[in-house]
Amino acid sequence: MSIFFDEKSYDERSYQNIINNKINGQNFSHLVKQSDFEAFFSQIMDAMDMPTTDGINGWFISKYAHDDGLKAVLSGVGADELFGGYPSFNRIKYLGYLRKLPSWMLKISSHFLPDHYKRLAFLAVNHPVADYLALRGLFSLADVSALLDTSIDHINDVLFGTALSPAPHGYNNEHAEWFETHFYMQNQLLRDTDIMSMNHGLEVRVPFLDEDFNRAARNIAPAIRFNKRQPKKLLIESFNNLIPPEVWNRPKMGFTFPLQKWMKEHRLISDTDNYKGKAAQNVIKQFKNDSIHWSKAFALYQVQNDG
Repeated sequence: MSIFFDEKSYDERSYQNIINNKINGQNFSHLVKQSDFEAFFSQIMDAMDMPTTDGINGWFISKYAHDDGLKAVLSGVGADELFGGYPSFNRIKYLGYLRKLPSWMLKISSHFLPDHYKRLAFLAVNHPVADYLALRGLFSLADVSALLDTSIDHINDVLFGTALSPAPHGYNNEHAEWFETHFYMQNQLLRDTDIMSMNHGLEVRVPFLDEDFNRAARNIAPAIRFNKRQPKKLLIESFNNLIPPEVWNRPKMGFTFPLQKWMKEHRLISDTDNYKGKAAQNVIKQFKNDSIHWSKAFALYQVQNDG
C-alpha cells in the first residue's frame, strides 16, 4: 500500500512504482489531497489525546490500510535510531562545542540568532532534556515564556526539575542514538503510531525494535554501524540485492505530507483570531509568510484550541 500527493516535491510515485514492478503482490495506492486533510481534520484531532506534531501521516496510512482490508502491518520505526538515519547524528557534535561556551552567552543567543537557531539557548541549562530540545525543540525558552505568559524560571523548573537516568556525554553517534530512542521514538513516534493505528483497528509490528535484533545491532562497533556519508549504510548494504539503487541512493525523505501548504490554507489553523495573545498571533503571521515551519503553528493550534 502506498500514498501519493499532487504536490510534486512530496510525490514518491516513481520510487513506489519501481518497487511495485519488482514484487509479485497486490498494491493499493491512495491519493491524499488538501480536501482530504480538511474533511478528516476533526477526526484526526479527536484521535489525538494529547498534542503532537507527528500523528497526521500515521492517521492517514492507518485509515487506508484498514480500508484496504489489512489487519496488521510492519513499521520501520527504530531503523533510523539504530543506524544513524536522522540529521541529529551529524549535528550532535556541534552541541559538544557549544557546551564549552559560557552559559550567559547561550542565554542571550535567542535575542540575535535566526528563529531556527534560537533553541540553542536551552544549552544554558545542564540537563539531557536541554540537549534534546536544542536538537529538536520547536520554540525557544523566550518564546515559550511569551506564549504562556510565565517566567523562564518556571519553565526551567517544569522542563528540567526532574533528574533522569544518566545519559551519554560523548556528543557522538551513540549519544545521538540515546536521544532519538529515549525522547523522540519512545515519547512521540511509538505513541503516535499506537494511537493512530488503534483508532482504525490496525495492528502495527515494529521488527527493528525486537530485543534480540537491538542487542545484536548495538554489539556492532559504532564506526561500522554509523556512517557519516551514507545514513543507514549498514542497513542499506544488507538489502542492496533486494532494493534497487534508485530507491536508496537518493536524498533522505521522511514520511511527511505537504502540511506547510495545507495548513496555510486551513481556515482554523491560519486564522490569527483563533489565537490568544500577541505572541501567538505573531507566530501564525510568520507561518503564513513561510517564515517558520508548519509544526510550530500546528503545535500552537493544539495547545490553544484543545476544546
